[in-house]
Amino acid sequence: MHWIWKKYADTSLILRVTIALVAGVAVGLLGSEDVVGWLSPLGDLLLRLLTFLIVPIVLFTLMVGVNQSREGSVGRVGRKVFVYYLASSALAIVVGLAVATLFNPGSGMTLDDSASFSVPENPGLTDVLLNIVPGNILQAFTELNMLGIIFTALVFGIALLKLRESGSERQSRLGERLYEVLEALNEVTLKVMAGVLHYVPIGVFAIVADTVSRQPGLFMRPARKRR
Repeated sequence: MHWIWKKYADTSLILRVTIALVAGVAVGLLGSEDVVGWLSPLGDLLLRLLTFLIVPIVLFTLMVGVNQSREGSVGRVGRKVFVYYLASSALAIVVGLAVATLFNPGSGMTLDDSASFSVPENPGLTDVLLNIVPGNILQAFTELNMLGIIFTALVFGIALLKLRESGSERQSRLGERLYEVLEALNEVTLKVMAGVLHYVPIGVFAIVADTVSRQPGLFMRPARKRR
């Protein structure tokens, strides 16, 4: 059993995920409803694990990263992060518009006479910028407000850097102790993430099998409904 796990762990993650994708499609097409239904919780577990790690990874990684640079270079790093965020957001918008234009999602759908919907109001630029600063730190973490979490990590990371580089021996000593704790927490988080990565192929296999099994018209089999 040990050599099987060692062989699995030594295999490239990309190769494992690729095999999981192919196997998931095959099981989704050919597997029975009971088999696919049994696999579905394994995919949900992967999504929960990834959500579970988002906050500590972003928080500890950014705070440690800020403190590994000089005080004068923090501004340059912040500008690069901001530009990267804008570029990635713009790319996501372009891809979304392109996909919507090509595939026309929702075309042909009709609503019942009793159905109703409301279009959310488009927030202004001022509201978007203000929402970056969380009104409640705990709420930002519980609601997974990523901009609020990033803002919190950067603010406290910069404050810790100033504390470590202050002229006061006491403040510098306290800053170094806190930085060592954060560095240890970051290493622990990365260890947990490494363990989750071993589970990723299993979760991908379950998600793909469940998704494929619910697609109508495949091998003339009716789509399976999610329980």
